[in-house]
Amino acid sequence: MRIWDFPNAPTAAPYEAVRAKGPGEGIVKTPSPTSAPTHGRQPCGPFEQRWSQTHKVWRQFAQFDLMMKRTGVDPVAAARTSGGVEMAQARNVCLQCLEHRECRDWLANTQDLQPPPDFCPNALFFRRFRQEPG
Repeated sequence: MRIWDFPNAPTAAPYEAVRAKGPGEGIVKTPSPTSAPTHGRQPCGPFEQRWSQTHKVWRQFAQFDLMMKRTGVDPVAAARTSGGVEMAQARNVCLQCLEHRECRDWLANTQDLQPPPDFCPNALFFRRFRQEPG
């Protein structure tokens, strides 16, 4: 039995189901421009100008890497400790951090090696793996 054979099958919104004909018969999903969720906002069009979750993850990872550089963390030593578990936990903390804007501003206003800022939930991690200049 196929999904379109069920009388009470859920609708395919935000996609329109189109039955394919031929050897690989199945459902082909095509985006429906009228069914994009707006979450209470005015839509900017079918392709809204906003960060997707994937972009947020990569942006936070880049911010984490820059924070390691600015605080003088040895990334190899941090990655090798406990099989990389501590570094993975620190990255997860960074992804869930609510201070990402303050962090971004701190990074924009610092150029030289600095101790990690007090507002950072990963400050202990950065202090632990910080290499002293020299």
